[in-house]
Amino acid sequence: MSGLLAFQQDPWAALDDGLRFYQRDIAQAALTELQSVRATLVVAATGTGKTQMFAAIIADWPGRVLVLCHRDELVDQARSRIEAVTGEYVQIEKGMFRADLGTRIVVASVDTLRSKGRLERFPTDHFSLIIPDEAHHYTGNTYVKPLEYFAQAKVIGFTATPDRGDKIALGKTFDSVAYNLDIAAAIELGYLVPIIGQQVTLEEIDLSGVSKSKGDLVGSQLDEVMLKAVEGVTRETLRLYPDRQTIAFFPGVKSAEYAAAKFNALLPGSARFISGKTPPDERKQLVRAFRNCEFRYLCNCMIATEGFDAPKTSLIVMARPTLSRALYTQMAGRGTRVLPGVVDRYHERDACAVRREAIRTSAKPCMVMLDFVGNSGKHDLVTLEDILGGKYTDAEVKLAKKKRASCGDDPAAALEAARAELRALAARVQAKVKSRVTSFDPFKTLQIDRPGIVDNSRGQRPVSQSQVQYLMAAGVPEEELRGLSAPEAAKLMSVVKNRRQRGLCTFRQLRVLTKYGLSDPNLSFVRAGAALNYLQQKGWGREPIDPHVLHRIATYREPGQEG
Repeated sequence: MSGLLAFQQDPWAALDDGLRFYQRDIAQAALTELQSVRATLVVAATGTGKTQMFAAIIADWPGRVLVLCHRDELVDQARSRIEAVTGEYVQIEKGMFRADLGTRIVVASVDTLRSKGRLERFPTDHFSLIIPDEAHHYTGNTYVKPLEYFAQAKVIGFTATPDRGDKIALGKTFDSVAYNLDIAAAIELGYLVPIIGQQVTLEEIDLSGVSKSKGDLVGSQLDEVMLKAVEGVTRETLRLYPDRQTIAFFPGVKSAEYAAAKFNALLPGSARFISGKTPPDERKQLVRAFRNCEFRYLCNCMIATEGFDAPKTSLIVMARPTLSRALYTQMAGRGTRVLPGVVDRYHERDACAVRREAIRTSAKPCMVMLDFVGNSGKHDLVTLEDILGGKYTDAEVKLAKKKRASCGDDPAAALEAARAELRALAARVQAKVKSRVTSFDPFKTLQIDRPGIVDNSRGQRPVSQSQVQYLMAAGVPEEELRGLSAPEAAKLMSVVKNRRQRGLCTFRQLRVLTKYGLSDPNLSFVRAGAALNYLQQKGWGREPIDPHVLHRIATYREPGQEG
């Protein structure tokens, strides 16, 4: 009997193991998705127990299971947790370690399995379930090779950050999203601590000359800029928060190592430095010492972003400016875990307020995000409002960034204030002209790049009247067309035509759905229409809208239907 059929008959026969209610919901949603698709994705915020969720699924899955990880620390963490939950011996396929073919559960390094010899020693039908951890990486050839090789296996990917800076869609690997539990929702449920954001402006930070590559700032150039700001970063961190367990993120080895030296000069023995070049044994020892609070400041370069569990961390120093919402979310997530034992007694579905109060009165009532900024130049840097603003429009998020200082450095309050202000403004405008204008960028909505301008004189040629008429008919508001050049308008027209031929949702549909959290430009015309019907039935928000139901409607596929 396949694992899927076993779960269809009694999906939670062996899962009475202390799962939180949302973990049970997520696992059930993933298994339900597998009834109609091969590969589904679970999005769950850092600290909500992704490893616990997939370990529980593995415990009752009757076939062989392969868990894929991309770093040594993640391989070891997954193996330990799965063994604790299942009570089974788990073998590792990594480097010098080779798993026996008779082993039911294997945790493997993706780097190891990209080797043809290591992959092909397993029969292609050896595993019936594959679980890629940190699944946002699974777009390149290296990562998808095991998924393609074991083509008969079902796939459940887990990630905290599904959006990629390079805009490569995970939809090429995963057929659906089974569940989405973001940071804001997990805080509301009382399973992550609230976040307080504070920005510190340093004149030494000038990003105007830093280039952009693959959706983010170029690391080497950024490292040189932040190196000049290290003294200000360390000085202000010690002045504002001298007694919090802290992870400080820097863009490169130079700035991170220098920061540790400066912290130690100001407060001897308070800091350590860690990077990808730190030997594995030394790295494990440093992480263990930090978790035990043997020193206060861990200055790192791209090490503590994934699979790093240190619940006592209550301050994140953001000295690594980024354009990537995924990267910013990963860094913020290192400080949002609740201290052990604080909410473990209150796992009832309706005990959210009780859990939040338990957190408020604990030794870690919140996490502080200390964001160091300066002259960002042409770059639109990610801030806390971006990662907490999933249910807010782009305009509300943009205004909230400006209002945070007047809201006591509380990003959640700033978002609510921005929403209230814009809604009040919209009501006043509507009362006067019986219409409402929502600000947005058509290229951003469709997630496409603007065309590069080769000939400046031609590139500045304004949009023509015929182009305006065509794009307005496609749903692009007239006020968003006034600043377009003719080449930009031509590219939008080409995209609109191509989308119509492929049966994708219209610009007008996507523009509306984006306001309700559905911003995937690859939604079909039919499913987008079904989602809009659901929103209309709910009075466009006058009645509660279930985001999971909305997403399910938008991404539903008939059995056997291709994407």
